[in-house]
Amino acid sequence: MIIRFISIFAGVICIMHYFKWSIELDESHHIIGFLLVIGMFLQGILGFVANKMWKEDRESVPFFPDMLHWLLGRTLFFGALINIYLGMEMDAICWNAWYYTAYSFFVAFIIGYLCVHNDFTPHHPASTKTINDHRDHYHKYGEIK
Repeated sequence: MIIRFISIFAGVICIMHYFKWSIELDESHHIIGFLLVIGMFLQGILGFVANKMWKEDRESVPFFPDMLHWLLGRTLFFGALINIYLGMEMDAICWNAWYYTAYSFFVAFIIGYLCVHNDFTPHHPASTKTINDHRDHYHKYGEIK
């Protein structure tokens, strides 16, 4: 997590240096990029809170912070893909059709990979206990835990 915060901070410093230490939110690419940076800081904080609040014996996944962390992460991912395209559309850089084609294949590959590997679903089960664990505990102690 420390590396992520350092990377985000380094990226913000580079962008601010490029814009001569002023924030210019005059194009959609800039506005979305600014919101994505804020979202990345919130994502890190939510992940930290989710890790600290996690309990092995919980019966369900809470909306805050776990589901909110997952939702924000997926939103930031797709927002970044959109923002990359918006950045390519800006007049500052002349792109030819090859870059758009390569970017389209890249996005299709990422989305296809996530769909095949089912990475759109949460990775953290509500509990690490299985049905067999509960059954074994019941037979041993006579109560359901």
